[in-house]
Amino acid sequence: FKPFIAGEVKPVPAEWVRRLEASFTTENTVRVDEQLLQRAGPAARDIRAEGTMRSRLSLSLDPGRLLQLDGEAGFDHFHLKLPGPLRIENVHGKIPFSKKLWLDPARVPESADGPLGVARKGFFSQLRDFSRYKNILRIDAIQFQDHRVQNLGMDLLFKNNQLMVEKFLFEVLEGSVGGNLFVTQREHGPALHFSTQFAGLNFGGLVGRTRAAGEVESEMDGTLEFDFQVQRGAAEETISIDQIEANLAITRIGADTLDRVLLFLDPEESKPAIVDTRAKLKLASPHKILVSLGNGNLNVEAWLKNKVFGDILKAPELKRVPVSSLKRFGKISDRLQALSGLDEALKGVAARGLTFDEAGRPRFF
Repeated sequence: FKPFIAGEVKPVPAEWVRRLEASFTTENTVRVDEQLLQRAGPAARDIRAEGTMRSRLSLSLDPGRLLQLDGEAGFDHFHLKLPGPLRIENVHGKIPFSKKLWLDPARVPESADGPLGVARKGFFSQLRDFSRYKNILRIDAIQFQDHRVQNLGMDLLFKNNQLMVEKFLFEVLEGSVGGNLFVTQREHGPALHFSTQFAGLNFGGLVGRTRAAGEVESEMDGTLEFDFQVQRGAAEETISIDQIEANLAITRIGADTLDRVLLFLDPEESKPAIVDTRAKLKLASPHKILVSLGNGNLNVEAWLKNKVFGDILKAPELKRVPVSSLKRFGKISDRLQALSGLDEALKGVAARGLTFDEAGRPRFF
């Protein structure tokens, strides 16, 4: 501390991590409603919260070499209502975390990640009952505008600089969704991988009611694999469709719902494959749909079942169509910018090191 006390060194974070050796553990329990009442300022007047939050944090600093954080954040009957349309109801459970941040890029180990979780090795279902992370965090409901997710359970942990949701399950749009999610550091930077299965999702309220009054005709079953690669450029860069890879397999969808989706993709009816598929829907029902997105290109394959003879026929295939050429690309691109916050968050979550620039601003690597 002598250089700081003597004024020889500025008391800024960049100097703290370079010079100080520290190790401590702290535990806190907070009644959220009481804290809001005590500290309510103009920005907090419209926030409503209740319940208990607990935290345990162990910090170890090896100066100029390594900063390590371990602990957990816990919730007990936590409710939150923010200004506007967002409400979170009854969060209970905990989030364990462990993170290492190397302070010298030359010391970072070559291996980006620790061992893979069992959820990524293909035999998680048999072992889940023995996992200490099973349903470690539960949320009764998340309400945003007219949309509601409920009965959300997660097997969640943050370890070895990897965020892992080894299993999640929730109800939405009158159906159910289950899957897993991982944030890891890859060769080209942080990436999010999302895999899910869904059944009975009713999209009637989103695409408009169909002639079947929105019941079976509007429901959808299928699977989705989604990858989002964080770009290494400046924070102000826009999110590009090239950062996303996705594979969607739809095993059940109504003819009217599929027709509306195809019309969204080709409102000017300029793509023969889409026009022909929509025409065939008058005499056939959807059997299976495969959609893939990669390198900014869209591919769509559809199999239809003849309503009269019952045989399966393949519709004309949509191959390597640049998403930027779609009439709706402007709207799609605008929606993608909502991922900009996620882009920055993933950089911090998957970061393996911390440095400071000349202005003293922290930079993750």
